[in-house]
Amino acid sequence: MTDTLLSEIIKYIRSHTAMRAWFAEFLTVFVLFTTGRFGLAVWMRMETYPDKPWWNAWLYAYDNLRAYADDALIAGLVFTIVFEGVFMFLARKRIALSRVEGREEGVEVGRAEGRAEAQAESAVVIRQMQEAQAESAVVIRQMLEGQAESVAQIRAMQERIRELEGRNGNSGG
Repeated sequence: MTDTLLSEIIKYIRSHTAMRAWFAEFLTVFVLFTTGRFGLAVWMRMETYPDKPWWNAWLYAYDNLRAYADDALIAGLVFTIVFEGVFMFLARKRIALSRVEGREEGVEVGRAEGRAEAQAESAVVIRQMQEAQAESAVVIRQMLEGQAESVAQIRAMQERIRELEGRNGNSGG
């Protein structure tokens, strides 16, 4: 029950949000803050204790790396939330401006007109193909019923079939 519910919630979030972009943004900020804090700790430690060996500063910073990662985790989460809030606000503003300027309605009208034209053109082609198919069926039925007795009549009907198939765009053989 819980697994099913949780998986449905995750599917809903994935399909209705930019989860991959959020994750990439969060991961980028996390890595930058962690490495930056690590580098700063090394630099600060080397400046504080110039008489210590160089690797001492690195060891000190490495020991505290988990604390740096925890801080970067919080910073990454905060930055992601703030940036996404700003992006969503700007996206809503852009959509509102597009509606005011009439861009979106024009696209919809153009789509509807294009669909109507395509349906009218395809209806004519479909009707022609259905008529040709009906004629072919009559010729084939006549051949099968034995109405085409002579060789000349059979050849004439075969020619007619090839002609109808050529008109339909079929290769015929």
